[in-house]
Amino acid sequence: MGVVLLLSLGLPIYDSVQRFFQFSSTVSSKSWLYRHTDIGLYAITIYEVIILSVLVLFLFIRNWRLKDLNLHFSFQLVGVAFLLIIARNILSNLSYKAFSILPFFTPELEKAVTVKWSITIYSLIPMLVVNSLFEESIVVGYLFKRLEKVSGVLVILISILIRQVYHLYQGPITFFVIIPTGLVFALYYWKYQHLTPLIIAHGLSNLFTYLRYIYDLNRGIS
Repeated sequence: MGVVLLLSLGLPIYDSVQRFFQFSSTVSSKSWLYRHTDIGLYAITIYEVIILSVLVLFLFIRNWRLKDLNLHFSFQLVGVAFLLIIARNILSNLSYKAFSILPFFTPELEKAVTVKWSITIYSLIPMLVVNSLFEESIVVGYLFKRLEKVSGVLVILISILIRQVYHLYQGPITFFVIIPTGLVFALYYWKYQHLTPLIIAHGLSNLFTYLRYIYDLNRGIS
């Protein structure tokens, strides 16, 4: 398990943690910025295609097969993906409201991160497809299969923790998005063993985030 996680997520985790601690010291100056560019999205897509190819070969040699990841498709599962997004959003909003009343949750903390998108649809769509497949196959599909003899609660917690760590670079506000996402996705997979809705929900969530950014930009908010 260590080899697969290190190969697939070692670099993203290292980069995310490094950027988190680097940016944390600059929150007061509101200089926590991460930018999406075409080159950046192409680089992510190529990197993840290469890593996925290597992992497929490695796992095939270890007698893994595609069916082990429970990749099934039906239009019903597309509907499930939308329900997962709704459940995640409800949980995210509830957790955000609960923590927003705490003393340490200041406006500076909430607005410390600025996101800029300078991309085209040609880099966005391939990245959404590849990245969704990449993350969910590893953080949920592979992890649950590899730890199938371990307590479901523990596997869910490990999955959530890994997902959050490699998203740290997006700032503290993502705790209210990533943790609910990890919880809803992991609970669903633990119960139903279907990976496809998670991949679809992941891609759609990122697409909706981009469309909202464009909408806010046109309204002069961003």
